[in-house]
Amino acid sequence: MIHLEDFYIHVTPEESEIVQQLLFKCGYCWAANPPKQVKYLDSPYLKIEPDKFILSNDGNYFEDGVRMITLEQLINEIEDKL
Repeated sequence: MIHLEDFYIHVTPEESEIVQQLLFKCGYCWAANPPKQVKYLDSPYLKIEPDKFILSNDGNYFEDGVRMITLEQLINEIEDKL
């Protein structure tokens, strides 16, 4: 299982689907049912939490100290941990 530190990622609907599928393969899921179904494609940000949950974020609030990464950075981090 891959464990990532918490972060935000800005996504388009297409990127969101890619990110969600990648995270599902790494053991992450949505807190809401069904936990491993692509959803919230209209949300401009996703937040990934250390407890392996994915949250949607409308961009109105970001926690201090939580980094923002790109899709490319996410892919690189996952590849580095494989």
